This record gives sequence, structure tokens and C-alpha cells, in this order.
Amino acid sequence: MRELKESHPFGKAKESWNLARLWEDLAVVKKEVVPHARRGLSKTERQDLCGLLCGYSPTEIAEQTFRQPGTLRVRFSQTLYRYVEALTARPKNSLKHWSYLRDWLEVAGYKLQLTGGSPPRVLTLPDYATPDIGNIYLAENVLKANQGTISSWFKFLPNVTKDNRVVLQTDDGRIALFVETSFVETSAESATDPGRVRIVARAGGNCNLIARDQLCENRPEASILIDNNGGNLWPQLTWGNSCSVAALPDNEWHLISMTWYGYPEGCVQIYLNSKCMGEKAYNSNYDDGRPLFSLFSVGFSPSSWLGAVKQSDQVKVKRMSLPNEGSLDSGGIQIRDLRLYRRPLIEQDFRQIMAVAS
Repeated sequence: MRELKESHPFGKAKESWNLARLWEDLAVVKKEVVPHARRGLSKTERQDLCGLLCGYSPTEIAEQTFRQPGTLRVRFSQTLYRYVEALTARPKNSLKHWSYLRDWLEVAGYKLQLTGGSPPRVLTLPDYATPDIGNIYLAENVLKANQGTISSWFKFLPNVTKDNRVVLQTDDGRIALFVETSFVETSAESATDPGRVRIVARAGGNCNLIARDQLCENRPEASILIDNNGGNLWPQLTWGNSCSVAALPDNEWHLISMTWYGYPEGCVQIYLNSKCMGEKAYNSNYDDGRPLFSLFSVGFSPSSWLGAVKQSDQVKVKRMSLPNEGSLDSGGIQIRDLRLYRRPLIEQDFRQIMAVAS
């Protein structure tokens, strides 16, 4: 194998990953997985792992290092994949796709920087937490997989084109609250009219976005379809009890909330003011076995995370920003008073929030 130059793209791994600690820890588990192998990772193993950490597939790594793709995939399945499973305490042979490797190591804490060079922040939660827009937080003691509530006041601005916006999401994509303006309703038809807006609450699954459109009926999502024109925008959409059509006139504040309970069995609900507008039971088919979340972002979707809304040339998820008046104003949407609760609120709780705010 030829020597990789310092300027090779794989060399960028050191900018984002704690390679020294990773090499040391992998050396320990390698001895456990392959007792008679040489101590520590070989030079080739380190280079290949850097390629995976930089987002290169085994085929792309083979092209860069002048090897056969099939041979390299077999080699990875015998060495690197097994080492990472042991390091992250996963069952043997559970790393079934090369992209899992980066996700698992990031969750395990080997990634140096998450966004803007800033470490994740810590929130205290006596009753509820109020995170700031534009930051990443540790989920521990704030968000739980088995129950919780996210609530915020939404206002859509007049004469402004609405964009896709992530309000909050976990690093595994399991929990998310977002606004979607272009989406697939079924595999046969789509609603791409930019005037159509859907507020979506997701909890209970973490399937990769590539599979998302193939499993529409299994999405653990509840949503509100916004129609301020008397029902003309949504003539053929059929989500059943998981959503409702509602009017949210521009320039008016409305309390939007999501609750979830149970895992892996349970339900996610979305509320408009104090009324439940949709609910969806969890479905185990929409879970690819990735670990539970450890981080969550507010106001944006980190590119290395699973994400809530698909990012493509046609559909961009942009970062939210804070305007001078202190409310979120981006893509035709304002939000304020974002709250995170460790328990699922009920109708009476939402009425109390509205009464205090009025």
C-alpha cells in the first residue's frame, strides 16, 4: 500500500477527532477481539479508520489507497468494525453499515468539536429548561427517551416565504420538532407547493433519512397541516389520526407543543394551544438500532446528525437566528419561550401556560 501524504483528505480526521485517545482505546479492545494480533492498530488500520471518520465509504477508500473494494470491505468486517463494536459496547456484528461507525464514535465522545468549536452546554431543569437558539446541549437529565414535552410559541410572518426549519432535534433523530414546507406524503404523490406548511413532532424512531420516504406509513410523527384558505390546500392528504388541518393566521402567536411517552412502545402527540391535533403510536420498524441520543441541538440541524428534514439541492434546512427583539425570526417563522419538560404535559397544563402568557 502506498504511503498517504500529509495533505491527503484522510488527514482532516485529526481536526475533528481525538485520534490519540481513539488509537489508545482501540488498541485495548483489539487485544480482546483478536488476542494473537500485534499490539495496537497498524498503520494501515489507522489510515483506513481516518478515511471512515472523514466520511469516505469503503469503496472510496479503496480507490484512494489502490486496493480492491471487495477485499477492503471484508477486511473492515473482520477488523475495524469489530473493534468499534467492542469499544462502544455494541453486540457483535451489529455494525452493519460503515456510516454507523462515525455515529457510534461521536456518541462515545471521540469527536473534538460539534459546532463552532464550542463544547455542548449543560442545562439545569427544576421544572422545565429554556435552551437558547443556536446551541448544542447534553441531553442527560433534560431529555429522556421514554417521556417528555417540548413547547414553544410560534408565529408565522406575513409576506415571507416559509422555509424548512428545525426547532429542536436529538443527535440520533429520534426526537425532533420542526417545520417542513416540502415533503412526501406517500410514495406515489408529493406536496411540493411552497405555500404548504406542516409542523411536525417526531419521537420514538431513528431510521436513516434515506429510508424515511420508503417507510412513510411507519413514521413516528404527528403533525399539524396549516391551511388558512378553507381546506383548499390539502384535498387528498390522508395521515389518519396522526395529523389535523388547522388555520394559523399570520402574525398571531400560537402555542405548539409535542409530548411523548413510552419507549420502545408508546405514542407521540402534537398540540395546538391546548388541543391535541394528532398522535402516532411508535413502530419498531422505524428504528435501525442506533444508540439512544446523548445530545440535542436547538434552532439548526448539524450536518453530521441524522436530521429531521432531508437536506438536498431542493430542500435546504437553514440555521435559525435570533433577531434584536429576542425571538426567533427566520424563514418566515418566529418562536419564543421554548421549554423542555421531563414529563408529558396534558391539556390542563397547556391551558395554564396559555393563561399565564395572556
